[in-house]
Amino acid sequence: MESRYLELAAELCELVGADDLLAFLGLEPDVSPEDAQQALKKKRGFYQSMQANPKHRDKAKFFIKHYRALDAVMAEPAAHLAHMAAQRAADKLPMLEMAIDSVLADGVLTPQEEEFIRESAETIGIDDDTFQRVLDERLKRSGAVRAGAVPAVGAPPPPPPTFGRSLATAPVAAQPAPAPRKKKRVSQGWWTQDFTDLLLRLIPEGTTRMVDIACASAWSALALLPERPELEYLGIDRDEERLALARRTLTSSPIGTRVVLAPGFPHELPLADDSVDLVLSVMALRYFYDTEPIFREAHRVLKEGGRFVVVEPDGLSQQFYFDGHLNVLNNAFREFMREADRRLGETRSGEFVGRPGLAIGPELGHRLRHAGFTANRMLVHPIQGFREEASLDFAERVSRVIDSVSTRAELTPLDKPVRHVRRALNNMVEMIGKEQVGLGGHLQPAFVCVGVKT
Repeated sequence: MESRYLELAAELCELVGADDLLAFLGLEPDVSPEDAQQALKKKRGFYQSMQANPKHRDKAKFFIKHYRALDAVMAEPAAHLAHMAAQRAADKLPMLEMAIDSVLADGVLTPQEEEFIRESAETIGIDDDTFQRVLDERLKRSGAVRAGAVPAVGAPPPPPPTFGRSLATAPVAAQPAPAPRKKKRVSQGWWTQDFTDLLLRLIPEGTTRMVDIACASAWSALALLPERPELEYLGIDRDEERLALARRTLTSSPIGTRVVLAPGFPHELPLADDSVDLVLSVMALRYFYDTEPIFREAHRVLKEGGRFVVVEPDGLSQQFYFDGHLNVLNNAFREFMREADRRLGETRSGEFVGRPGLAIGPELGHRLRHAGFTANRMLVHPIQGFREEASLDFAERVSRVIDSVSTRAELTPLDKPVRHVRRALNNMVEMIGKEQVGLGGHLQPAFVCVGVKT
């Protein structure tokens, strides 16, 4: 059977909201090929009579156009079921892998952390055998160990864990995990306590002066300074209204005496050369037209051995979920983002340019090295949000993302990628029903890279 036939069958399943064609046709998994093809033929008759019905028009058009391919698939229903099962697993595994890598970032897996990610895996429909297999693979790959495990005699200490290919040229020593806290865990939106812990592990002991080059509401100060009493914080932002809000928040905070907030731009920092230990940039560079001056300015103000910790997303790898995977929507969204990224600027070919685009996260190591840093550590932290909501509310969330990206990339509603992703979103709502309540989710990988001034 041609692989494209299997893909067309999968696309129809996405369009009609079915796990597989047999379920769509009301058949059992062990149905004979002949009975499956007969049921498909009967369904074709139904759709031929529904072509003028707005509710069924898109599904009918797709079904009739690709009927021969679907009939070939029903001649081998077992192959179709295997393909759909593999596709569901493949859609979910990246989410699981990123969640595991985030938990393993400190090199140790506690029983509480293992139970947490096991429950997360169960939430997104990954069976326990698959979870255990992937966890064991990521443990082996990262060099992390379970809490209480005794290393083999003579075994070297595990290397600092990285996501994917290590960028290490001078490995950064792993910082000890923060001591367990009894106080309330701090979080705001996607910035969770787990993300705070990840940043803390990347800030060496003895760091006393840091600057957040686009601090916004200075949430990084609220998250990091309570854990580091020796740390002094300078927050820079071009938006004075946000700085005013941050000042009001910090006035009554115990850390307020260690915080200075000032208006400014990340490419023109009001600091002397070689004057700070740490420069931090969290989800900020993607909003600047040219990032190269920002990287060079960070290099200027850092002391020898100082660190530039940068966090940026990979917008091309976003995934949406609503009670399961949404292949048609995700594929259309990916093409839309690729076109937006192309318009905003890329560094993947030709001479280096600083324009950020939407996929700056995976390029951080390259940009750091270009500015004179030793880029020697990269991690990935999953930014994810799941909530129970109506499909129409979920679609409005996705629509706001499309609007925001379209504005930045100067894409119009008439541009083909915009039309395609809008159509996919509208079809999803029509297929599921506007009032249908389910678990809607959005996942995006954030790349965390450390550059050292040497």
